[in-house]
Amino acid sequence: MFDWKIILPEVIDNKFRGQKVAYYFFISFTCLMTWRSFVHMFFFEHGLYEIANYIRLEGDPDPSPLIHMLFSIWGMSQLIFCTVCWGCIAKIRSLIPALYILWLAEWTIRVFYYPLVFATLSEDVYRTAIPPGALYAPFLAVVLMIFLLLSIIKPKSTKTGE
Repeated sequence: MFDWKIILPEVIDNKFRGQKVAYYFFISFTCLMTWRSFVHMFFFEHGLYEIANYIRLEGDPDPSPLIHMLFSIWGMSQLIFCTVCWGCIAKIRSLIPALYILWLAEWTIRVFYYPLVFATLSEDVYRTAIPPGALYAPFLAVVLMIFLLLSIIKPKSTKTGE
C-alpha cells in the first residue's frame, strides 16, 4: 500500500509517484504558505497586529522596529523554503513527499511548542486572541499527515496487464 521508498527515491526526476490529489494539494498548500511568507516579510504590521492578534508595544526606545525586523526575517526564511517547494513543483516533483515531511515537522512542532511558549505569556498583555498559526496547527498537522500518506501511495495503473 504505502511505498516508503517514494519519500527519498533512488531516481530524482520530475515525476510525482503518489496520488494526484496529494500533488495538487501540495501546490495549493505552497500557494497559501507563499502568501503567508509575503505577509510576514513585507506586510509585517498587518500580519503581526491584525492577523496574529498581537498588541503593539510602546516604549522608549520604540521596540516596534526591532519586532518588525525579526518578523520580516522570519517571513524571509519561510519564503526561502517556499522557493525550494516551487522549484520542486516545477522541476523535481519526485521530492514532494520529502517536502511533505518537512512541512509536517514544522506544523507538528507548533502543536507542542506553542503551548509551552504561550504558557509563559500573559494573554491579555501581549495579544487579543490566539494567532491562527497556533490555533490551526493541530488541524493542519493532521491534514499534512493524510496528504503525506497519499503522496506515497502509487496510483493504480490504467493500462491493462500492469
